[in-house]
Amino acid sequence: MSENSAEKATTDTATPKAPRAMRRANREVTDPADLAGIIGRAHVLHVGFSDAEGLAVVPMNYGVEWAEGQGLPTFWLHSAGEGRKADAWASSPEVALELYVEGGVITGDYSCAYSYAYESVMAWGRIRPITDAAEKLRGLTRVMAHMAPDAPVSFSDEAVARVAVWRIDVERISGKRREAKAPKVPGAAATAAEGEVTSVASTVPATIPSPTPADGEPKTKPKKGKKDKRDKHDDKHEKPKKDKAKKKGRKDMGLFGAIEARLTGKKADSADEELKRKKKADRKALEKAIEEILKGQRCDGCGHHCKLIDPRCSKGKKLRAKRLAKAGIRE
Repeated sequence: MSENSAEKATTDTATPKAPRAMRRANREVTDPADLAGIIGRAHVLHVGFSDAEGLAVVPMNYGVEWAEGQGLPTFWLHSAGEGRKADAWASSPEVALELYVEGGVITGDYSCAYSYAYESVMAWGRIRPITDAAEKLRGLTRVMAHMAPDAPVSFSDEAVARVAVWRIDVERISGKRREAKAPKVPGAAATAAEGEVTSVASTVPATIPSPTPADGEPKTKPKKGKKDKRDKHDDKHEKPKKDKAKKKGRKDMGLFGAIEARLTGKKADSADEELKRKKKADRKALEKAIEEILKGQRCDGCGHHCKLIDPRCSKGKKLRAKRLAKAGIRE
């Protein structure tokens, strides 16, 4: 390698390029409060690093602190004091971080239209070991506060001395969110279908004409007092009764029911039954949409033990309503 090439390589390494802008800027999360919310809802921090063996990523439980007036967090980790990551972090402090919160599958009309709703954070910083006992206790307390906020916290001096505690000072952070699709308005398909029936109704008379007597049948009813000499079991004798019952059934159906019966040859359901069936379908569609939106999400107020699909605390109920309202759903 020439002297100029070596100098250029050294300069490139010492001066990293500025981070590029996010391609999907409409999904970028920049508000520190939103970033803190994602970090608070996530459970595992993935830490990437490099050493003599190459690149590696390790999943870690973590604690977090936000310095007042600053938009960058501090992460706390704990581990054994020896091993590959301990050796790597002690010699090369640069790390890359990633964590995410699942949001559920986004369905589509074809395979390539499927996607996944999520919230994620990526960060870059420097990691260093903590040796001061008071600082180690502080870091371990933050890890417990995030991992099991309701659990009692107590560490013996021996345990604090034995465990390795690490602090990551974040220098750059980036967030991204893919929202779940707002569910289709329940009943839209039914409204369209009703519009089709209405268009048919405009070409059909308001009243269904009575059936015309077939050739050979009497056009007037026999006078009272005269006995019909035909056998009472004769099919022709029973036909007027059937027609009368059929006509009465059409009258009870209403206009649209009569149209449906005439077009399909089947007796339409009553208006009440149709309304009940429509409400039931709408309710199921709404429940399914809510389940997809809130799948895997938990409440911050009760230590992530309260699922937003069925929250138990008041904070969880408010957070559920807020998430659904953002997706266009109001219960």
